[in-house]
Amino acid sequence: MLCFELVISSVCLLFCFSICNAAPTGCTEAGFYATCDFAAWSPPLASSDFTTTPCYIILNNVDGTLPANAFSGLSDCADPSGQRSIAITCAGSNALVIATDAFAGTMTWITELSLTNCIISAGLSSSDISGLSGLVDFLTSGGTIASFASTTFSGLSMNSIAMSGTTITAQTFPSGFLENAGSAMTKITLDNCGLTSIPSGAFDGKTAVTALNIANNQLTTLATDALDSMVSLNTLSITGNQWACTCDISFLVQWVRYTGVTLDGDITCTTPATYNGKTLNKVTFALGCETTTTFTSSEESTWDKTLKYGTAVIATIGLGIATAALVSHCCMMQKMAQPNNTSNPTKPKSKQSKVSVTPAKINEPTRNSFF
Repeated sequence: MLCFELVISSVCLLFCFSICNAAPTGCTEAGFYATCDFAAWSPPLASSDFTTTPCYIILNNVDGTLPANAFSGLSDCADPSGQRSIAITCAGSNALVIATDAFAGTMTWITELSLTNCIISAGLSSSDISGLSGLVDFLTSGGTIASFASTTFSGLSMNSIAMSGTTITAQTFPSGFLENAGSAMTKITLDNCGLTSIPSGAFDGKTAVTALNIANNQLTTLATDALDSMVSLNTLSITGNQWACTCDISFLVQWVRYTGVTLDGDITCTTPATYNGKTLNKVTFALGCETTTTFTSSEESTWDKTLKYGTAVIATIGLGIATAALVSHCCMMQKMAQPNNTSNPTKPKSKQSKVSVTPAKINEPTRNSFF
């Protein structure tokens, strides 16, 4: 009987614990993951509403406004992996409006924000993500973002921006947009975003970036200084654009050879019609462009070093030849200046001409023979 009562008591306690610590309305939880349905949830979310404070917040079926303080009750989680994220997936009309202070509160621990199939018709500014001061990765897939402000990521130490299939309505982004995202960024992906231009200086300060993907856009040309500061770049994806193969873009062939960057896909010409479908490197000679573009880099290329050391060797050889000629000339002059003792051996010498001369060794010039 006692055992039966203990069992009943234990079941009641477990039931009570599960009720008291159930996920909030519209959400489910599984370990460190919390999944909420936008149509059914009741923000703000709070850590006390979950059995385990979530590190990964997934918000599905978003269609409307993400309210202020939507996550303000959440505190940092205990997952030792270090990854903390908010993933928003839009549905219906796919509209997403981010209210000012939507991420206000204690959301500084979030490191990743991802948006899937969302249409942000008002564009994305710094006020939309204020509160996410620890953000290092910004990811989008599908959807549309009208534009970015030059200050959207200001003050952040971003590691990556990865946008794939997300149309940027403005078809470009402001100069300084990426520069303000910090110097630690290592990866930039702007694939299939509808870009028609990349402003000069767009990648300034991005000295740590190793991979740049601007493929499958509508780019026709690129500023000659667009990639100058990317001294760590290893891989460049640039295929799938509408390149106009003129002298304005021919520098890319020289730049790739100079830097040793690996091209992921060819630079294929769209215009002029004569070169349509041909790769830029094959038509550069036919373009007859001057190849005098000067590239700036903090690292010396193999060509730089070869030229520098080759010049030094030539200069050294030239100096050696000049020195040998000078020694030879000095020795010859010294020899000519010596008295001819064998021409008149019996002629007496006057007292004034009685001078002792010790000839210098021809192979071992004295100091005076050089100075």
